Amino acid sequence: MPKILEERGGHLPHRDYIAQVVTELEAIGRGPGGWWLEEEEPAGARALQAVLGWGAGNHNPYGDRDASDADCLLTVNWDSTTGWSYVFERESDPEAYPPMELDIPVASDPAGLARALEYVMDGETAHRMPHPVRWEGAERLERAIWAWRKGS
Repeated sequence: MPKILEERGGHLPHRDYIAQVVTELEAIGRGPGGWWLEEEEPAGARALQAVLGWGAGNHNPYGDRDASDADCLLTVNWDSTTGWSYVFERESDPEAYPPMELDIPVASDPAGLARALEYVMDGETAHRMPHPVRWEGAERLERAIWAWRKGS
């Protein structure tokens, strides 16, 4: 079971979903070095977010051990309004690397998502990755997000 960071969003409605994604990534040996949950209010609309991160010390997203990639980080983001995205960045200049949207819906199957993210981690082009199906718990997640938004 992944270590859930209670102090960083453990009470939010997407906690169980993201924990399942992390569990599936760990099952294929690609678990993130760290992850957390957040609430955001971009342009006045509340959104839930999750961040999964791999640093060079935990996993080199290019699959090699080249020292030139030692400060390369992979961050995968989930947003309750836009779905999944990722960014490869260098610690020296994180702002120079904008996130790239993945065509993966908000409530995708965690196991399928883990397999899709494996393509990203291995440096494959995103259009070649398998797209996960809708998660069986999607309706429950969507209801929880809706209730959370309504409570604002």
